[in-house]
Order: sequence, then C-alpha cells, then structure tokens
Amino acid sequence: MNSLVFGTQLLGSELDERDSKKILDFALDKKILKFDTAERYPFPESSNTYGSTEKIIGNWLIERKINRNKIEIATKITGRNFGEIRQIYSQRLTRKAILISVDRCLKRLKTNYIDILYLHWPDRFTNNFGRTYYSPENDILYIPLEEQLEALYILKKNGKIRSFGLSNETPWGIMKFINLDSKKKHLSTLQEEYSLLNRNIERSIKEIILREKINFYCYSPLSGGLLTKKYSLSNNKIKDINNSSWRLIKHSKKTGKLHSIDRVIKLKKLAKLCSENNISVMDLSLAFLRNQKFISGVIIGPRNINQLKQLLKSWGKKISTKIINDISTKIG
Repeated sequence: MNSLVFGTQLLGSELDERDSKKILDFALDKKILKFDTAERYPFPESSNTYGSTEKIIGNWLIERKINRNKIEIATKITGRNFGEIRQIYSQRLTRKAILISVDRCLKRLKTNYIDILYLHWPDRFTNNFGRTYYSPENDILYIPLEEQLEALYILKKNGKIRSFGLSNETPWGIMKFINLDSKKKHLSTLQEEYSLLNRNIERSIKEIILREKINFYCYSPLSGGLLTKKYSLSNNKIKDINNSSWRLIKHSKKTGKLHSIDRVIKLKKLAKLCSENNISVMDLSLAFLRNQKFISGVIIGPRNINQLKQLLKSWGKKISTKIINDISTKIG
C-alpha cells in the first residue's frame, strides 16, 4: 500500500513555529515518516517568509533529537523564475545555482543530507501548472538538462543528497532525464498533482512511472480542500461554508487552477454519486488514491492537528473497489 507523506507547505504561515512542531510531533507519533518541503515555503510564498518552513523543520529535528535515519526528508529548489522572491539564488537552474541552493537548504534544515532533492519545476518554458498550450519558439534557450544533472551528481557524490526527483515535469523532460541518468540511476521519484478531479497524468506520465519503475508521489490529493467539507457549490462557484477564509478563496488567484470550472462541474457530479452511495467525498477521494498501485506516496497538507486526525481517519476507511471504480469512471 502507498504511504502518507506529510506536506509542510503551511508550516510558518497558517501555523506558527510552536504549533508547527506540535503537528510534526503528532504526525511522527502516527507513524508518518516522510516529510515534503521546499525552499520557497511556506504558502503563500513571499520574500518575507522564504525558507521559514525549512528552518522550522530543522529546529524540530534538533530540538526533538529526531533519528534522522528513520525519516525521509524531501525538499525542492526553485525552477526558472522571475526573481519575485529575492532570496532565491538565481532565476535559472544553472549548475552553480543548484549547488548553492542545496547548501542553503541543508543549513536551514540542519541536516547533513536530503533524501530526495526535487527540481520544483523545469528551467524550460513548458505547459505545466494548468497551462494548456506549448510554444517552444518563446523559449528557445534553456539550461541544458546535462548541466543540471552534473550538479545533481556532484551533490550525490558528496553525500548531500541520496537521490533526486522531478516535480511538475513534462513527459519529454522525464524521459530525457531518465535516458541521461540510465547508467547511474539516481533519479528516484516523480511528484505531480493527482486526484479524482485531476487525472491528467494518466494520459502519459502514468505509463512512464509503470514502465520505468519510478516512485510517484502525488500532491493536492484533495484538490486544495475542494474534496472536503470546507466548501459548498453555488452556480458552479465555490463558497466557504464557515466563512473562515479557507485558502481556495483567501488566495483565489494563486489557487485558481484547483477550482476551475471543469473541476467544479466534476465535483458536483462526484458529490451526487457519493451521496447516492452514502459515502463522503473525502473518503472516496482518498480511497481512490490508496487503490492506485502505481502511487508510492500521497502528500497531505493539514492546516492543524484536527485536520490531520480527520485525514488519518478518512485514509483508513474501507470502500469497495467496485464502488471506487464505478464512481471514478463516471466522473471521468
């Protein structure tokens, strides 16, 4: 069975350092041993908070005297960007930028090594993050993947990373890295968005995962909370049930792809089918992912301990494979 991964995107924003350490303690006590972060975190990312999540995790590791070999820590370095966060070393994924960024991550995390280092997104212009077009003539030049790989090999050789992964990559980029890495095989993991409301990776990336035997961790398994009881639907738009400013509304511009009209329409259909079968949308959504044998880890990002308790309870719910398949097929 695939495992739960604790996503730390809200540590340092929704949760202060004290409460962040408490929820990390709780997660570890519940046998969650994998933790996912990024140099840019917490969300919403900004120059004022850059690196705060990694620092909190580092302080937690030292203060709690965590046995580092018993847990997995993954972090991500920023892909091509426009310099909107001034502390990021470079706007491009050059060899030097990768090496320096990782050293800074290690310092914030207060650890000697990173289990999985992800390239958060490509240096190239690609149609990721919900973009639906591709125009390579807009971006003829990009940092060669060979140069990026050279830096990753140096980090691996020096013991600073155990393996590397790709996040928000295209099928071409994934296969290119696999081919370049065919002798050393240090590419261990892919990380992409995947849920009942977004099954885009099944078009091509799922085949790569299965045939190339690569670990796959999915993020946004509940579409940013859309697949929970936080929101209601009205005229194909989402509304906050408790008026508590959940992030899909509070940060609507940054999270727009998570509640597009296409997803809302699918959600309406899903909610109806779940009601007819007397099961909750969240239980069905997590059961769907738990049933996918090609998934190695499901990244959850609870806002507080109560949410984490609800997620763990839902994760343990048993739903028949027939119902899961019937409903997932009907919503497409």
